[in-house]
Amino acid sequence: VTTSMEAPSGEPQGLTVSTKSSTELTVSWLPPPMHTHNGDLIGYHVGFRELNNGPSTYFNFTSVNASPNGDTLILGGLSPYRKYGVVVQAFNHKGAGPMSAEFISHTSEDVPAAPPMNIQCVSQSSESILMSWKPPPVLLQNGRIKGYRLYYENQAEFPPGFVEAETRVTSELSLNLNGLQKYSNYSIQMWAFTKFGDGEKSDPIFCMTDEDVPEAPDGIKVLSTSMSSLTVSWLPPSKPNGRIIAYFIYWKTLEGGKDRDPEKKRVSAASTHYQISQLSKAGTYELWVAAATKAGEGKNTHVVYATPSNRGAAGIISFGGTINAMVGTPVSMPCLITGNPTPNRVWSPKPLPQNTQALPDGSLYIPSIQRVHQRNYSCMALNTPASDEITYVLQVTVPPEQPTLMASETGSDWIEIHWSVSDNGGSAIRGYILEYVMFSADSPPWVEITLPRDKTSYRLNNLSCGRQYHLKIAAFNAAGVGMPSLLLTTQTEGGRPIKPGYSDFLNGNMSSVTLNLNAWNANGCPILGFNIEYKEVGHSDWLVVGKNVEGKDKFDIVGLWPGRKYKIRVVADNSAGQTAGEYTFTTLPNLGVTLSPTSIKISSEGDSPYLEPNIILPVVASMLTLISIGAAVTICFRRKREMTSRNCGGRQRHHSETQGMVTMDNKSNLAQREQFYAAMHKGMATPVHDLQCENIPEYPDDISPYATFHVATQQVNTPQHIHNFVYHDQALAAMETMPLKSGNTRNDDYSKLRGGSKSSKCLSAGSDYSGSTDQWSEQGIMSRPERIQLHMYGSNSVRGDSSSSPENSPVHERRLPIRHKHNPRKEESTTFGYPRMLEPPTGFTDGHEISEAECDMESIHRLKPKTKGFRNKRDRRSRFTIAV
Repeated sequence: VTTSMEAPSGEPQGLTVSTKSSTELTVSWLPPPMHTHNGDLIGYHVGFRELNNGPSTYFNFTSVNASPNGDTLILGGLSPYRKYGVVVQAFNHKGAGPMSAEFISHTSEDVPAAPPMNIQCVSQSSESILMSWKPPPVLLQNGRIKGYRLYYENQAEFPPGFVEAETRVTSELSLNLNGLQKYSNYSIQMWAFTKFGDGEKSDPIFCMTDEDVPEAPDGIKVLSTSMSSLTVSWLPPSKPNGRIIAYFIYWKTLEGGKDRDPEKKRVSAASTHYQISQLSKAGTYELWVAAATKAGEGKNTHVVYATPSNRGAAGIISFGGTINAMVGTPVSMPCLITGNPTPNRVWSPKPLPQNTQALPDGSLYIPSIQRVHQRNYSCMALNTPASDEITYVLQVTVPPEQPTLMASETGSDWIEIHWSVSDNGGSAIRGYILEYVMFSADSPPWVEITLPRDKTSYRLNNLSCGRQYHLKIAAFNAAGVGMPSLLLTTQTEGGRPIKPGYSDFLNGNMSSVTLNLNAWNANGCPILGFNIEYKEVGHSDWLVVGKNVEGKDKFDIVGLWPGRKYKIRVVADNSAGQTAGEYTFTTLPNLGVTLSPTSIKISSEGDSPYLEPNIILPVVASMLTLISIGAAVTICFRRKREMTSRNCGGRQRHHSETQGMVTMDNKSNLAQREQFYAAMHKGMATPVHDLQCENIPEYPDDISPYATFHVATQQVNTPQHIHNFVYHDQALAAMETMPLKSGNTRNDDYSKLRGGSKSSKCLSAGSDYSGSTDQWSEQGIMSRPERIQLHMYGSNSVRGDSSSSPENSPVHERRLPIRHKHNPRKEESTTFGYPRMLEPPTGFTDGHEISEAECDMESIHRLKPKTKGFRNKRDRRSRFTIAV
C-alpha cells in the first residue's frame, strides 16, 4: 500500500553560488533529505533577486529538472558587478516545498557601460583648457573606476598634414590641458576604465583656446613706383593666433643719421599691399608691417629699405608661394605688376588647365579647383628695362584615397579586419568610417561606425554566427570623406544545423516516437529552436506538433497507430539559417516486433530511397529466400503425395470394384427387410410406416450409430419416405447373432447387442422428420432388441459425418474393415424368411469419399515398427455396432 503524495517538506541542501562571469552566476545544490521528498521530485525552482538597491520584494524564478545527485544551474543575463540573493526549492506533482536560506553572491566586474557624465571644458588662456566631468552612473560603472582617459585633437593642421593629438590619463574629476596651440579648435573625448578595460567613449565635444596676438606677416616687399612713391606688399601671417582685424604699415626716413618716429598706416585685413605717396626724393626709407587681432598687434615683419626713383623697371607687387586649397573651392592667384612703360604679363603653363581664367587685374582665377589643377603656375612681367617673375605652387587638398581592406581573422560572432591608405589626399586623415551589413534577402540597412584616425585594424563583435557580411571602409580628412574600399565579403564561423541519422534521432514504439533533439549538430552556432510536424504516409496534410521548440533535450510525438508508416519533418533554426530533416519511420506492430533499421528509411532529399544498397540488397535476399522456401515446400508436398498414392491406391481401386456389388446387396436387403418387418408388426396398433421410433440409450456404452437410408419405393422426393427401422420382435431379443449371409466370414461377425429394455421415442409418420422434440411420445410397450453384430465393408474407414440422419450421430470408433468379395446373385435366390446375411444399406457406406487424412493415418500405422504388446493387424481392427 502506498500513501498519497504530498509537497516536499524539506529544503534543498548545500546551496552554493559562485561567480562565473560579469553576467553569470553558477548555482549548485543537493536534494532535500530523502524522507522529506514525499514523492518523486520533478525539479527545482531557482529564484534570484538583485540587492544593490535594497532587497527586492520578489524573486525571479526559473525551473530545472531534478537529478538524483544534485543539480547545477548557470544563471545568465545578470548585470555586471551586482549583488544577488539566490534561493532554491524542490517541487513534485503536489507542489513546491520550502525555500532554502538565501545565498548572497555577486557578479564580477566588467568595463563601464557608460561614459563620464556632464563633461565640460573652459578655455583658461590661448594655450590651456580646463576639463571637468562626473563619474558614469553607478549602475553602469560595472566595477571600481580606476581612472579616466581624455583624448584631444586639434582640428587645424600646422604645419599642413600634421595633426596635434594626445591622450591624457587622470584619476581625478578635472584636468587642465596645457601647451595647446593658440586660437585652435580641439575635439575632446573621455571614457572611464576599470581593471577589465576601457568603457564606453563619450561623444566628442569641441573647445577652442583664446585668441592671442598674431605672428608677423610671412613676407614683405617694397617697389618704387615713381620719384615720390613706394608700394609695400606683404603676406598674411601663417599663425594669426586669432582673427586678423587689421594690418599696420610702418615707415620712416633716415636723414643725417637721425632716428625719427615712424609713420603708421592702418589698412584693412583684406589688403595685401599699400602705396605710400609724397615721399622725399632721393630719401631712403625703412618699412615694416604688422598684423593685429582683438588681442592686440602682433609681431612686425623684418625691416626693408627702399628709395623712390623713376627708373620704371618692371616689377611684380604680388607674392608667389604655396597655396593649399580644398577641392571644389575657388582659388585666385594675383599678379600685380608695376613699371614704366607698363610691363607685359605672361602666365604659364600654356595652355592653362580647363576652367582657368585670367582676370582684368592680372589675377589667375579657378572657380572650382580640382585635383587636375594641382601644379605650379608662373607669372612674368616684361618691359624694356627689366623683368620680374613669381611662381605659385598650387596644392589641392582632396579626400583620402580608397583604402585597401582585408579580413585577418574570423570567429563565430566576430570579424577582425585591417586596412591601409596609400594617399591621404594632401591632408592628415582624421578618421575612418566603417560600414557593414549582414547579407540577407530583406536588405537590412548598413551599420556605420566611426573609427579614430590612429586605427589601422578593428574587430567587429556581436555578429550573427555563420552569416555572411559585406564590409567597406572609407577615410576622411579636412577635405571630406574619400572613396570607400572595394566591398569585402566574409563570413563568421559556423553554419546551418546538421541533421542527425535515424538511429541517433528517433526512438519509437507502437504508439509514440521520441525525438532526440540533442542529436542535432549545431555546427558552431547555437540552435534557436525546432519546428516539428508529421503525417502518415499517403496523407497530404502535415500536423504541427511543435513550434519554436527550445530548451528541450527530447520531444515526444504520441497518439500514433501501431504498424503505420509516418513521415516526420523537423526544421532546426540557428543564426546561420535553417536545416530541414525528413524522416520516414514505422511504428512497431501490436506484437511488439522490433523493426530493423533497414525497414525504416531516412528519406534523402532528391534521391529515391529504393535505389540505395541497404534497401535493394535485403529485398533481393528476401525474395531469393522466399523462392527457395517455396520450392522446398513444393518438393516436399509432391513426395508426400506420391507416398500417399502408393499406400492408398490399391485400396481405392478395390473400393471402386466392390462399390457396384455393395449397391446390389443393399437393394436386395431392402426388399428382404420389407417382408421381414411386415411379418413382425402384424397386429400392432400403429403401422410401421405411420410410426417412427428411436431407441434412446441410457448409458454411454449403449450409444451406437444407427443407419438412415431410403426405402426403395417410387416416391423418394420428400423426407416422409425416409424411415428409421427398429426391430420390435421379442424373439429377437434372445438372439445373440443372426447369420444373414453365407460366405467368407473370417471373423466378420457383428457385435452382439446387449439386452435390456430401453425407452423409445416415437414420431408420427406424418410429422416432420427433423426430430423436433415436441412431437415425440414415449412408447413403453416396445422393448429394444439385442444388438446385431454386423460387418462394415466396402471402405477402409467410416467417416464421422457419413450418416444422412438428421439426428446427431453417436460417437463411434475408427475401424479397419475386412476386404471380401460379394456374390449378389446368391442373395437373389432368397425370397422368404430371414435372409442369411443382412447387407448394410448404401446410405451406411461412404467408401467412395475416402479422405486423404485417413489414408495418411493408415500409412503411419503401416510404417510404425511392431512392438511388444501390440496385437496383429486383424486384432487391432475397430468394430462398431449399428441399431437397425
